[in-house]
Amino acid sequence: MILNSRTKAAGALAAVLGVAGIVAVVKLARTPVPTVNPVPAASPDVDDVPQPSLGQPSTWSPNDSRECIACHAEIVASYARSGMSQTWRAVAAGVAPGVRGTADVVDHAAGYRYHIRATDAGIEQIESRADRPSHQLRRHATYLIGSGKHATAAVTTENGYLTQMPAAWFRHDQAWRMNPGFELHNHRFDRPITPGCLSCHGATAVHQSPTANRYDAPVGAGITCQRCHGQTESHVVYWSAADAATGGGVSTATDDPAAVPSPSLAATVEMSPGAANDVCLQCHLQGDATVYASTEVPLQLPPGERLLDDRHDFLVDSGDATRLGVASHGARMLRSRCYTASDGALTCTLCHDPHRPTADFSAAHYNSKCATCHLPESCDRRREETPDGDSNCVACHMPQRSSLEGIHLVFTDHAILRERPAQEVIDRSATTLLSNASNVQLVSAWPTVRPDHATLGAAYVMLHETMGPQRPSLELRFGHISCTLFLQRRIR
Repeated sequence: MILNSRTKAAGALAAVLGVAGIVAVVKLARTPVPTVNPVPAASPDVDDVPQPSLGQPSTWSPNDSRECIACHAEIVASYARSGMSQTWRAVAAGVAPGVRGTADVVDHAAGYRYHIRATDAGIEQIESRADRPSHQLRRHATYLIGSGKHATAAVTTENGYLTQMPAAWFRHDQAWRMNPGFELHNHRFDRPITPGCLSCHGATAVHQSPTANRYDAPVGAGITCQRCHGQTESHVVYWSAADAATGGGVSTATDDPAAVPSPSLAATVEMSPGAANDVCLQCHLQGDATVYASTEVPLQLPPGERLLDDRHDFLVDSGDATRLGVASHGARMLRSRCYTASDGALTCTLCHDPHRPTADFSAAHYNSKCATCHLPESCDRRREETPDGDSNCVACHMPQRSSLEGIHLVFTDHAILRERPAQEVIDRSATTLLSNASNVQLVSAWPTVRPDHATLGAAYVMLHETMGPQRPSLELRFGHISCTLFLQRRIR
């Protein structure tokens, strides 16, 4: 068993930024922030605009899946327009015209100012301090994380080590802001891009273990077909060696069954609902603390494998059922009435096509998915009472809401609530939930799963390490680990 070494902040923007989703954000503050901020109204067309980004269109291209394009050209071309194909790219692509120029972001708590320059030559962030005029630290961005649908963060490289830069571009505000978590604890230029981050953002990366964040260069752009469909070599060999006499197959005469080319690939439509969801949830389910089952954090969960066999995600039980996190799509869905009433049969791909951008789908598309279980006439709201004056299921039951990590991040709530939440207010003082004196409780992100004492004890340690100091968590850890040792003695 290994604790999740990703800093919480890297995850939150990692989900933000790709979600597809950036994967580890300090979600709650170490110190109180006594302000109450109203949530800005989401732009009604926030999901209907073609994916703009901080950089020019993604450097991901069909060539990155050239083995696939020969037979699946239409799918590859469609996927190249999606957010998931743009989750990681080199800055060499240039900077979009809308964000060229300069900006300043100030961290008043830590006393640092960041001057951002975005030009055709690239992006740089310069750190300075008013109380130390001689202090200046300059870093150039090598990569960009995030499709730009919600936000885009910058990554700098030094001797092969990848770290996240302090400021990110947020689409909803059309402005540079501190990355989620940096306003709570300024990592400056030292937040590592861990294998957990790259597993949901980078296409191909060779991690130099045992370092936390050193990789062979370059890191491939975007998420490729192999990320969800598994290794393609055998599939490509089978169909590339097509023989007209055998109808396109190849000879399977071999003494090694593992060497037999396979005509098929992993596909969620052929998996059980749980296995199909796990392909998505490995990136779209992010806990406040994560415990891995092995000492190696894989860059990819092979499709078809059970996510819970690889890791266990835990959430802080805030007592607030409306709490929405950046990468909480999965956790919210797993707790929804629609999911539980389906006995786990509801899948992400019922509504979402990962090969196409969301802008390709109208409200009628999503309404038709709801209608597979709910009769339209069962809606008791008059048309004029709905947010857009039309029978739009999503507008009422899955509204766009601000996330706990930052009011400039707006996401679709996958809890599928019966009643539309009122205009919400995010109480930033609620971030004292994880103060050093608070008694917190962790719950499994999987509502029907009861974790063992050893795993839960490890999760409390992780909570202390990534979101602490949080001494009550350490005290709870002792209780769970003591239970584990007691049970082991009884077994003996």
